[in-house]
Amino acid sequence: MKKTIALSARLCYYYPYVFPAEVLSAQPVDEEDTSSLREDASADGQCYLHVIDDLHDGTYLCWVAATPDAIRARGYTILLGEEHLEQARPLAPYEVSFWTEGQVHTTTLHAASPDTALQHMMQQERCARAEQVSLKQGDADLAWYKEVQRRAVPCSTKES
Repeated sequence: MKKTIALSARLCYYYPYVFPAEVLSAQPVDEEDTSSLREDASADGQCYLHVIDDLHDGTYLCWVAATPDAIRARGYTILLGEEHLEQARPLAPYEVSFWTEGQVHTTTLHAASPDTALQHMMQQERCARAEQVSLKQGDADLAWYKEVQRRAVPCSTKES
């Protein structure tokens, strides 16, 4: 028989998670403000969250935002039940390095996938094209690319 560990024991508080945006309300805030939480706190069908506290009634206090960087600075405070929080997946730390115009740019960030990490890094550095790119997770080299354009990452090609 498989032993199930309680959600409260599996969660890491203040750690970034990716979460499906469809769980967030799409209802307008009110008649004057027609925006919705889903619209404001998500992008491309997903949002990012930190679990802040367990309220010990099956409900968790969370911060949610459209990007991992915005969780603490511009996040929204919400309550999520265990049934919804079960869908959250922890982001993995990636080290992204790319070379452009003779300069190397390196950072470690949390992302849902290596390609998402690369795209986020290139956007952050306002880079449209990189000469060489490397992606690492821990000690493992995940990929090495030549000539990468933002929004056109060769997802399945790994060069030696």
